[in-house]
Amino acid sequence: MFSRKIKKYIDSEHLLQDGASVIVALSGGADSVALFRILSELGYQLKAVHCNFHLRGAESDRDELFVRELCDAHKIDLEVVHFDTEKYAVGHGLSIEMAARELRYDYFERTRAEMGAEAIAVAHHRDDSVETLLLNLIRGTGINGLKGMRPKNGHVVRPLLTVSRIEILDYLKKIGQDFVTDSTNLHDDYTRNKIRLNLIPLMEQINPSVKESLWLTANRLAETAAVYNRAMEKEKERVSYFTENGILCIDVKAWADSDAPHNLSCYLTEDAGWFIRWCRLRFFRWKLKLPKEYVYCLMETAGWNGKPCVVMKDLRFPENVMLRVWMFLY
Repeated sequence: MFSRKIKKYIDSEHLLQDGASVIVALSGGADSVALFRILSELGYQLKAVHCNFHLRGAESDRDELFVRELCDAHKIDLEVVHFDTEKYAVGHGLSIEMAARELRYDYFERTRAEMGAEAIAVAHHRDDSVETLLLNLIRGTGINGLKGMRPKNGHVVRPLLTVSRIEILDYLKKIGQDFVTDSTNLHDDYTRNKIRLNLIPLMEQINPSVKESLWLTANRLAETAAVYNRAMEKEKERVSYFTENGILCIDVKAWADSDAPHNLSCYLTEDAGWFIRWCRLRFFRWKLKLPKEYVYCLMETAGWNGKPCVVMKDLRFPENVMLRVWMFLY
């Protein structure tokens, strides 16, 4: 039943071709072990990759040993990579969580490209997607942040998104497969853990099916976001263009005339991966003769990997306009 459900989801979402070569991220935890076992059972050609981040002392080494023994028992090729995660985090100004994420996904992609694998399979499940939706909502987000996790993102696929954590544990129990437990997941030191351990149980007191409800809501919002993104793409074509040397130009008059100038600004810049410095300008509408009480203007751009700056076209302010300015990194 469990394997049929996963296979149906893989096929319906077009995640993997039958018999495809797949990199499987294998931490040793319940979710990744279930993914490893089910993909092997379904006949995919696997190569397991285990990342030792050296963050939990002897526990990290225990996880690595478990994964080695698991792969040996099932005759699956395994690659183990060691990271100095704390050094990388300090050197790149990142949190430990973000550093570990960057390190593992960069390594997964390099390994996939080297062996010509079709995809990288990660073990996120339905409950993880619900946590992501709530995390983004708490931090503040647009509609694209309310979609939860999606089944496919580039070469990364998530075959377990259709099942819950409880279903995964039931599957492992049924096949007699053990796993290791990351002790940090049992404490609410991290925001995601606070959501999992504290917030969701509280919400379940109001609606016992809240995780299922939120997952369905995220799927509906994903469809809505597709419509939104198509509309934003049309607006992008209306208000902006690239010069011959690749500089993005934005017609500020056309942009300010949009029904959603702030969302349009976010959409214009999110694909480029730039860090944009924004300036919020309040002004007297009659002085500027613009239809909005305020506009958001791209005032300064920090180039990201040498990408070109943003140029505002026809931006003119009367000398006597009163401005209040807040600067922040978007």
